[in-house]
Amino acid sequence: MYVVCGGKRTEPDYLRALGRSRRNPAVAVTLAGKGWAPEKLVSHAMSRVGDFDQVWCVLDVDEFDFVTAVRAAGKGRVRLAVSNPCFELWLLLHHETCGASLTPSEVTRRLRRHVPRYDKRNLVFAHFATGVDDAVERGRRLDAGTAVGPNPSSGVWLLVDTIMKEATA
Repeated sequence: MYVVCGGKRTEPDYLRALGRSRRNPAVAVTLAGKGWAPEKLVSHAMSRVGDFDQVWCVLDVDEFDFVTAVRAAGKGRVRLAVSNPCFELWLLLHHETCGASLTPSEVTRRLRRHVPRYDKRNLVFAHFATGVDDAVERGRRLDAGTAVGPNPSSGVWLLVDTIMKEATA
């Protein structure tokens, strides 16, 4: 599995720690934290499709236009895990249900109620490890069935669920 992330630190740190916590050598997740716009990330991911069983892009909505990236991903067999408004929503879902639209700063403020010292540059997976199954279920309930869901939504649940199923297979 190849996963390319929009963020350089938070997303790769989370996914690496998740992979280590599942301890299955049959599941190999190669991560690339790029910090690029969605279109460029999808283009990079498409170049790796033949090298891996699955290729994913983990993206934030932020201020980006996703139309071109979504079309390219569909044509290039790249799966998208998009968080709206930001990846921190996925982290918040480990601790609580979200239903109303949120700004990135509101998400971070709510996340810090549960993880007071949360710092995106230094993610501590232990703050999230026990809530992974809850986050998957909460993410599933927010899923609109589209590549880029409404605010709030996070398609990261699909990727995490896939990793966890592969780890138990």
